[in-house]
Amino acid sequence: YDVGTLCQVIQMVRVPDGTTKALVEGLSRGKVLEYFKDGPFFNAAVEPLELLGEEDLPEEDAASLEPLRRSVLASFERYATLHPKIPGEVVMSVHSIEDPHQLADIVASHLLVRVQNKQKLLEILDPLLRLEELFKLLLGEIEILELEHDIHDRVRQEMEKNNREYYLKEQLRIIQDELGQGNIPPEIGEYRKKIETSRMPKSVEERALKELERLMKMPSMSAEATVTRT
Repeated sequence: YDVGTLCQVIQMVRVPDGTTKALVEGLSRGKVLEYFKDGPFFNAAVEPLELLGEEDLPEEDAASLEPLRRSVLASFERYATLHPKIPGEVVMSVHSIEDPHQLADIVASHLLVRVQNKQKLLEILDPLLRLEELFKLLLGEIEILELEHDIHDRVRQEMEKNNREYYLKEQLRIIQDELGQGNIPPEIGEYRKKIETSRMPKSVEERALKELERLMKMPSMSAEATVTRT
């Protein structure tokens, strides 16, 4: 990328694994004009980039900044509720930011999006265009997160349903054991063996096994059991 951030190194620390960690403070945006080698490392000729202020915009665009700022804040609140890794104090802190560029920088830093998307925001110098791009990015991420939550909810509900059915079946089995009805009658076992070895079509086999389950729950001498058995 040709556009980046000019930073000042505040602190450097060597960690036990042999790497070095640096704490840097961003000063301004800059555009690389050329690279050149000076000793064992590269240098670059960089031109600082000035951000446009509200006073630099046409009156109509300047009037749109506040409504767009509020839309970005509302969308970021929604994003934060869907994303567990964003602490609540972050959402509270951005509400006090009036400068549109600072707001865009802070909000974008908390979005888990691709580097290309953040780079695009970094390169926009117009505050209105930056907030518009950020707003579109937020809406897209919210849609994805809402879909993820919907999928998770459906999976969880299905798991809860299966667990509930298993629990109820276990309860029924225990009750049948207590009543002396837990053992499968020999004829049921014979029917099941005949069904499984008959090589009947899958759909027919499923229906036959379903009827066999119904037969197990019927009183053996009932008329319906006789029909089912036949």
